Amino acid sequence: MEQSLISTHLDEIGTPVRGKVRDIYKSENTLLLISCDRISVFDQILPNPIQDKGKVLNLLSKYWFENTKDIVQNHLISVPDPNAMIVRLCRPLPIEVVVRGYLAGSIWRDYASGKRMKSGASLPEGLEKHAPLPSPIITPTTKSPSGHDTDITPDEIIKSNIVSKELWDQIEKVSHRLFLRGTERLNARGMTLVDTKYEFGIDNEGKLTLIDEVHTPDSSRFWFQNDRDKQFKDKEYARIWAAEQGFMGEGKVPEIPDAIREQIRQGYLDIFETVTGSPCPVTEGDIEQRLRLNLAKAGVL
Repeated sequence: MEQSLISTHLDEIGTPVRGKVRDIYKSENTLLLISCDRISVFDQILPNPIQDKGKVLNLLSKYWFENTKDIVQNHLISVPDPNAMIVRLCRPLPIEVVVRGYLAGSIWRDYASGKRMKSGASLPEGLEKHAPLPSPIITPTTKSPSGHDTDITPDEIIKSNIVSKELWDQIEKVSHRLFLRGTERLNARGMTLVDTKYEFGIDNEGKLTLIDEVHTPDSSRFWFQNDRDKQFKDKEYARIWAAEQGFMGEGKVPEIPDAIREQIRQGYLDIFETVTGSPCPVTEGDIEQRLRLNLAKAGVL
């Protein structure tokens, strides 16, 4: 029988803040992040969950946090359950750092319309769709609690006192190194890291800290190295499906047919196995019951 985690209700530790995917429980110095199986497209949560999606996001982030901590510290403390992560409380910076290696997605749409600047980064003439950029570029956006994020330039970030120039320089350097690490690891697995987003916070000692998620299907675009036209059936596949139904964020949110949901589920599992070299751990039974048991063992409940 299918088991999906749509939301959690851990009343003993408070009322969570529910994001598009995660339920977040806050304590004095830590956060409990629970990755659910919700899926959103065009900033709207679809009514049907994707089984195993939350587990994949959580365990992939664990993998990447452990494999990038030599570049920058991160907020991970422990992973008491496949769907849960305990992290250090940080002050999140209100920007998303998007790193792009190829002309794909929104940057291609802008380029095709004649624009040659993206968030302060200039683009050369003569590029074709999906072409590699001369070198990876950073195109930051604002981080909106609701609605669409908007492009912002590094100069605007600094002039608005969102971060200092010194801190922004550090963020840029770290982001390029993270993207390079992801590129190298994924190339060895036959994958291309097309673009991704990173989020950062400041810990209680004032240090830059990598937070949220890293190189997951929800935060990154992946291609097969030898067949760019073949795509993982992940969040982008769900977005394309929704657009084909005429949904672009307005109007009635469509329900995903079971056959499409299963394809998306398998896409997330395929990405996990391709990235890590191991299949995603199989879990059975009631997810919330298992979650409660594991959190109790960890002293959270």
